[in-house]
Amino acid sequence: MRKTIAAGTVVFLGFAVFFAPAGILRTWVPPEVTLVNPAGTLWQGHAQLIVRGRPLGELQWRINPAAMLNAALRYDLGLRTAHDNLAGTIEVLPLADTTRIEVSGRLSAGAINEWLRPYQISLSGSFRLDNVELTFTGRTPTAANGTITWTGGPVTYVLSGKTSTGNLPETLAYLGDIPQAVVFEVGGQTPLMRAELLANGYAKIGITKYLTRLLNAPWPGSDPDHAVVLEVEEQVF
Repeated sequence: MRKTIAAGTVVFLGFAVFFAPAGILRTWVPPEVTLVNPAGTLWQGHAQLIVRGRPLGELQWRINPAAMLNAALRYDLGLRTAHDNLAGTIEVLPLADTTRIEVSGRLSAGAINEWLRPYQISLSGSFRLDNVELTFTGRTPTAANGTITWTGGPVTYVLSGKTSTGNLPETLAYLGDIPQAVVFEVGGQTPLMRAELLANGYAKIGITKYLTRLLNAPWPGSDPDHAVVLEVEEQVF
């Protein structure tokens, strides 16, 4: 009798886990992330993704059961809007307190402009992400990899209370350990921007003198073109 009850309990728990509703994921995501109208199950489903109050599109997920053999929880992800299409994975290794996120695909400038709006900057064109990977230990970013290409084009920005426009060439950002990113004009060797994810969850972005010259707003002084002349920080995690 006890064996029958135990076997029944195991079967019941197995079905409960297998058919666990997608809404459970709401309790797993960070506080700055919201999943709206989740549908499906814990294993496969979809929801509208909102990060820091900004709608990002429909997130789709499917669990990768093979990763469990390595004591990892891995999901294959997709994020789509009318203009954007991203695919990637998120892998959590609980024993190492490590999370890896990898993304590839295309983003419209409109999606990026939502994050640039507080800085009164507006871009055009689109972005291509190639094997962009971020690694976190706990909630601290510890490594990055991959490249991001921007098609370039018109840029609108506000400087000293005056709205200005410029036209930038195609650019390529290289992501590397620390984690950080360095942006170059395609085919060029002088950096335009430097960005770094800090352990406190802030992103630090520096603009070089060369970029100010390309925007027809050259920074005064005798600094070399590669020198960072303007820097801002924004909390992202």
